[in-house]
Amino acid sequence: METIIDAPRNLPDKLFNELLNLIKTRSPVDHNGLEGRLLRAEQVALQLDNGKVTTTATIKNPAASYKGKVFAAAGVFHEKNLYKREIGYIAPDEKYEGQKLCQSLLTELLVTLHNKSIFATTRDPAMMHILGKFGFTKLGKEYNDSLVLMVRKAQPS
Repeated sequence: METIIDAPRNLPDKLFNELLNLIKTRSPVDHNGLEGRLLRAEQVALQLDNGKVTTTATIKNPAASYKGKVFAAAGVFHEKNLYKREIGYIAPDEKYEGQKLCQSLLTELLVTLHNKSIFATTRDPAMMHILGKFGFTKLGKEYNDSLVLMVRKAQPS
């Protein structure tokens, strides 16, 4: 397995399109404007097996309006300015599911953010468990059909 961590706009077109397709098929996100949101992301991490994208995770720069809606829905609007980045678009190819590739990829990606606070949203219990291993905790209340806001505060250097 090969790991690539880079700004999405720096990826070759073939890898970017594979990444976009994996997110569309394996991550429960709104497809409208996805390509633009992905291009605005700070970093994307990819694991490749013989040049094929097997797993991905992204450090996103969420729009202020989106972040405000998420934190308001969770009942913790006053906390929104503490978290500038969001981890998301975490998705393994179905052929690689269950091999703990998301965990190994997050280990490499999140080390780049040890001194920065970050948030995530998920309704997947397995993803909540994985994020918990990386110091994320639930913040606020569940909203929008069991969606959970999870946060990780900056780690001291």
